Amino acid sequence: MKILRNKKRFHQQGAVEVEVLKCVKAADKDKNAHVIHMHEAFIFRSHICMTFDLLSINLYDLLKANKF
Repeated sequence: MKILRNKKRFHQQGAVEVEVLKCVKAADKDKNAHVIHMHEAFIFRSHICMTFDLLSINLYDLLKANKF
């Protein structure tokens, strides 16, 4: 799950991100493009939340493990 803070700049960017991820999912119905697909997006306490398949570590943890 990805949660975007309830700040104006994050909220605007998050809305764009949700729309882009919807387009990616619609264009890759056969799942051949090797991209992550968003399952759903919703608002919780004014935060944008997006759900995805559970994968391995996140990008920050990968960079941290490799000393940035």
